[in-house]
Amino acid sequence: MIRGNIVILGCGSVGSAAAQCLRARGHNVVGVRRSTADPTLIRGDAADPSLWSRLPHPDAVLLTATPGLRRGRDHGLQCAAQLIPAGVRVVYSGTTAVYGESGGRPVDESGPLDAAAAPLRAVEEAVLAHGDALVLRCPALIGPTRLRVQERARAAAAAGLALTVPGDPDRPFSVLHEDDLAWLLAEAVDGRLRGSTGVLNAAHPEATSVRAYYSAQAACAGVAVTIASDGSDKPSRSIAASRLHALLPDHAWQR
Repeated sequence: MIRGNIVILGCGSVGSAAAQCLRARGHNVVGVRRSTADPTLIRGDAADPSLWSRLPHPDAVLLTATPGLRRGRDHGLQCAAQLIPAGVRVVYSGTTAVYGESGGRPVDESGPLDAAAAPLRAVEEAVLAHGDALVLRCPALIGPTRLRVQERARAAAAAGLALTVPGDPDRPFSVLHEDDLAWLLAEAVDGRLRGSTGVLNAAHPEATSVRAYYSAQAACAGVAVTIASDGSDKPSRSIAASRLHALLPDHAWQR
């Protein structure tokens, strides 16, 4: 039996995994992506008001597109959030890039914000304006579709060069597996996070370091490389997600 209509805006690898999970729970899921050849998805821009004339009225909306703002491409997520119909559950897979420098200390949901991240916060605020809304602030995503580091490690090893990383290689590095994020999105619609609103950090319970993560990825790629800084200035912080972990005490987080 179909339990509800779920619309997923920006349905990439994480959104597709969340869709699979929600369909298994009996929901009708409609995925939207700006550019796709997948016949199971609707091609459309989440910031286009006319999109909603082609979609079923949702019981919940997952906003899983990347903002693009840190790379100079505004994907219009603030506008997209404002266009979501009123009175529905809204869940956004946001980013911990909203946080500023903490000197390597853990940062919870009340941690210092980066003034330069105001556009990212504007997306969150547009989501939270819906009332029944949850923002999951996610750090770096890892998983089977996140192979760019391994490709870079092989290229560096083949050229006899160091593998450069952003900022200090020994700064804390928090991660979240993409399968865990997909499951969290489903839980936020139909599960233990259904009643949660506001902001929750979503990260693996154990932070690593940038150096350790990149070295491990190089090992997975079958090479050994020296890890060196690219000279950029990146915040040093680990993401504390104890509020989320307390809600899901028996979940086995993936690495």
